[in-house]
Amino acid sequence: MTRVFARRLRNGSILVAAIAGLLLWYGRQDDPLDQPQRVTGWLLVALVAFLALYSVRKKLAVVPLGSSATWLQWHVYIGLFGIVLFVTHNGWHAPTGTLESVLAVLFVLVTASGLGGLHVSRRIPPRLARRGEEVIYERVPAFIHRLAGRAQELALESVTKTRSRAIADFHAAELAGFLARPTDRLEHILGWGTAHRRREHAMAEFRTCLGPEETPVFDALTDLVRRKEDLDFHRANQGLLKYWFFVHVPLTHALLLFTAAHVVVVHAFGGGR
Repeated sequence: MTRVFARRLRNGSILVAAIAGLLLWYGRQDDPLDQPQRVTGWLLVALVAFLALYSVRKKLAVVPLGSSATWLQWHVYIGLFGIVLFVTHNGWHAPTGTLESVLAVLFVLVTASGLGGLHVSRRIPPRLARRGEEVIYERVPAFIHRLAGRAQELALESVTKTRSRAIADFHAAELAGFLARPTDRLEHILGWGTAHRRREHAMAEFRTCLGPEETPVFDALTDLVRRKEDLDFHRANQGLLKYWFFVHVPLTHALLLFTAAHVVVVHAFGGGR
């Protein structure tokens, strides 16, 4: 933990110094629409190109280009510096032209998706480790199908063992739909737990109405419901961790494309500015 804190302190200090240097340099320029825009513009091009290389580095894991962790650190801190650089390049005001506006929107989306991805990559793995048994994302649907089948068997067995349809009817009305497919994705990502509390309350109330022969069967059904909730939790959070990258990377490619178009337009109509 001390090493991580020291690394973050060092990198954060370098970032603050770089931002301070940029703002100090920009504030001393006599013509903020000429030299500073050229310098910050080309620096932005280089910065976006470098950030896009991280996805290439991840695909070339066997090539000795430095550790992925080191690349990620550079990616994060240079990306944060890029936010200030972008705003500085625009002269601290909103863009006016169509191409500039599209670039600004893309830059904001890339930044937001990148910061969001950084957040989930830090937050989700510890949450997954604390919640239930580790499960492979692609196998979750098969496990859910198996749990639903076992719950159906318990519901049918309850009729035979207890000579009552109470548990079977409750299963059909309240639990069958929940057990049959992944549910509550947004609640598991945001940690709301509203559906869980509502379901738990309904099951606790129903349990008080059962006789001694029915209670063990219903308790077994309750255990299946809790295991299903764990599977839903893993599917929702692993899915977010797995697929945010497929939002961030296409947006980055679009930003690169429009950046190239912006450079061409500036040089064609701005006299090389």
